[in-house]
Amino acid sequence: MLGIGLRELAIFGGAITIGLLLVLMVKAPVLRVGIGVFFLCVAAALALGRVPGSGLTLEQYLFQYIKYKTRSRVYLRDGGKPDFEQVLFEEVIEPNKDKAPQKGLFKVRAIPLKSGLLFTIISLSFLSMLIAWLWVGGLEEVLPQAPHGF
Repeated sequence: MLGIGLRELAIFGGAITIGLLLVLMVKAPVLRVGIGVFFLCVAAALALGRVPGSGLTLEQYLFQYIKYKTRSRVYLRDGGKPDFEQVLFEEVIEPNKDKAPQKGLFKVRAIPLKSGLLFTIISLSFLSMLIAWLWVGGLEEVLPQAPHGF
């Protein structure tokens, strides 16, 4: 469980501000809905997302990964262990071991940052655009007009 604190509120506030500015710039209502949903989902993933297994936020994971990629290399003679780089990578990215309860205004579950999350965000945006298109009369454009009298 995650506590909602200043970091999460700042991410949500920034994303909502950017989303509202983009929504005000776009004239088509269908695109407004899609852009708004996309930015809200991305903000939720950044604020509440954690890497499975380690509990790191996205920025912590990226900093650790950059640190791993830019470290000085160690070369061994006679091969060494076959999984030497994996051992070094595990040493650099240490899991969050403190299981103390998170402080914040209220508590929510963490969103797992996996490869399917981006597909989910794009799918939600597209489905919300489709529903908005149906709401503003898009179905009437596609279907032929029924004869009067029914």
